[in-house]
Parts: sequence; C-alpha cells; structure tokens
Amino acid sequence: MEEGLRMTNPEPGVLAAVRRQHELRVLGVLSESGPTSRKNLEHATGLSRTTLSAIVGDLLRRSAVIELDPAPAGPGLSGRPTRILGINPSSGSALGINLGRGHLSACFVDYSGAIIASDSELIALDLDVNEKLLRATALVQSLAAAHGLSLNALLGVGVGISSMHPDPQASGQEPVDLAPLRALSTAPILWDHNIRISAMAEASRCLDQDLLYVSLSHGISCGILVGGTIARGGAGLAGELGHMCVDPDGPECWCGGRGCLERYLSIQNLLAEAARRGRSYSDIAEWTTAAHDGEPVAVELAAWAAELLGRAVANLTMLLDPQRIVLAGELAALGELLLEPLRRSLAGQRLDIRERRTTLAVSAFAAGAGSYGAAHMALSRWGSAAAPVSGGR
Repeated sequence: MEEGLRMTNPEPGVLAAVRRQHELRVLGVLSESGPTSRKNLEHATGLSRTTLSAIVGDLLRRSAVIELDPAPAGPGLSGRPTRILGINPSSGSALGINLGRGHLSACFVDYSGAIIASDSELIALDLDVNEKLLRATALVQSLAAAHGLSLNALLGVGVGISSMHPDPQASGQEPVDLAPLRALSTAPILWDHNIRISAMAEASRCLDQDLLYVSLSHGISCGILVGGTIARGGAGLAGELGHMCVDPDGPECWCGGRGCLERYLSIQNLLAEAARRGRSYSDIAEWTTAAHDGEPVAVELAAWAAELLGRAVANLTMLLDPQRIVLAGELAALGELLLEPLRRSLAGQRLDIRERRTTLAVSAFAAGAGSYGAAHMALSRWGSAAAPVSGGR
C-alpha cells in the first residue's frame, strides 16, 4: 500500500491473504484470456485441483464469476460437455465513493477498470461527513440494484473525502464511521483526500508522470504527481493551493494567512464579488454561461479570476515543472477564458535553462473523477492484474 493511503480494514491473516492472491490469479487469467474451463485454469494458475475448486466455488457464490454455456465436444468425442467459467459482466470488481463538498458520487468499475455504472447527487455544503457516507451508501445500493450488480463480488472499495488529509506518519486514522459501508460488503476499504484521488484518475487516463490537477470549486485545492507518485508532504497537507497568498494586503483567511486564493476564487466568494460589481448570478453555471456569451461584468470577473489563479499556478509551475496542468471543478467550465490567460502567464516565465513544455487542459471527466479515481485506487491495490493507477499500488 502506498504511504499515505489509509486502509481502514485490518490487514488479513496469512491464510486470508494467500486466498486473496489465489482469487486474483484466477480472475487475472479470466480477464486476460477470456472464458475457459476449470482444467485450463488449473494449468494457467498452477493451483491444485482442490484449491482451485474451493476458490472457484467461492467466486461463483459471490457472483464474481459465472458458468457459461458448455463448450461443444470435439469431432468424434462424446461424454459430458465441459463447463466454461468467465468473469460476470454484471459484477463490479471495485467501488469508488467520493464525499465531496456540495456533491457526492459512486462508481463501479470492472476488472479491467472500465466503468460499469456511476451516479452522483448534489448535497448541502454543511452536511456532516457521516451523513454524507449514509447518503452515499444509499446511492450505492440504488446503483447496484438498478444495474443488477453484486456487492459480494467486490475486490475492494475506495473512498475519497473532502478536507480529509491522511498523515503519512500516522496510522489507524478513520475519519468517518464506515460501518454502513461495511454492512454492504466485506471488501476492504481505502480512503484518501478526494482531490488527490481525482488527480490519480486523471493521471491514469493521460499517462502523465508529472501532473498538477487543480480543483476550482467550493474550495481550491490541487493534487500533485511527481514522477508518477502523489505528493502528500510530511503531515499530509501538500496541495493546499487555496491557501497560497496571491495578495499580501488581501483579506484574512481562516487558515491564519492573508490574501489566500480561496478567499477570492471559491464559488461563494466569486458570486459575492460579482454582486459587488453590480451583477448577481444565481450560481456559477449562470456566470460561466454569461461569460461565454460575452456579458461585460461576467467577462471582466473571469479575467480577474484568471489573473489571480495565474499568480498561484505560475509559482507552483516554477517549483514543480509539471508536464500537464489540468483544471477541474465548476470554475473549469470557463474553459479558454481561464486557460488562455494561464498560458500567457506561464509564457512570461522565461527560463534560460530550456523551453518549458507544460500543457494546460480542462478535465474531461471532472464530475465523476473522485469516485472513478477511488474505484481505481482500490482496484490497483487489490486487483493485481488490473491496469495500474499512477500513485497507487
């Protein structure tokens, strides 16, 4: 397990760990080679007939694998047709849950990492984290029922939690009562900060080893990947972009600083700034639409936000030299109204060493990135044959 990720179930005993490895070996063969017979599985996995029988029996009971139509007997052969085993296409191999600020989401992925089912819902900003988990648990049950998914077949569960930072030097932390989630499945659980998980998902999609994933929403934060590894820092607080100073004479922040980026660019503060400029918007979506339509106040506010964001991102870029900067969250809907000023800001940094190659983009799957990344985090931890996620193992 990567340092910093928190596994909230106790490590299994030796026998349980060996059994899990046997299961992964069987699932790996079925995933890579397709449906096959028990005899072929025995040869491919190297497991004894007795051990394989026990493993397959349990996987069948949990609906992780299914028996398919028997293979026809060859020419001149007779006798009982051989039964074929395959991965159940209706079984989720991993579940991801994102307990965000103002929203939550759930996502099931199969053994290859492809999304089987996902859903999300808006929630109150002040909702307690335990209440968020209860709501997310209900969402998972509804999603599983709607798609006929078996929760007993899960290899693992990943949970992304806003404002929760695992301490790499500590152990045994459990930020939320996970009993409702454990009641759904016996699968082990990992958790991490939801923006870091989203960064892992983005990195797995674009294969970047050095990435700055900037979330612009009710809070401002970022996930940082350096050399393919997620950065957490000594106390787990790396990535708090929202508390980088962009104006030393700016307003005080709850963190103790002044002029923090979040004091300007969080959703609530941006809407308040718009009102001070004489234009009220019901939400960020209305503002971004107005900005794209060329409304003067909306465009002026977008330029102001881009300038402040550029100050913070330019400083991080100078320090980290990322291959790619990805903007996510509601404010990312501004698209080029943010990206173009950022490009100009980065272009103004003229280093004598060599030409900078940082690219900027908007996340292609921002809405469900947290739960998608959480599912991949669990899959990369407990599904050894699955495609690895940058930052997880």
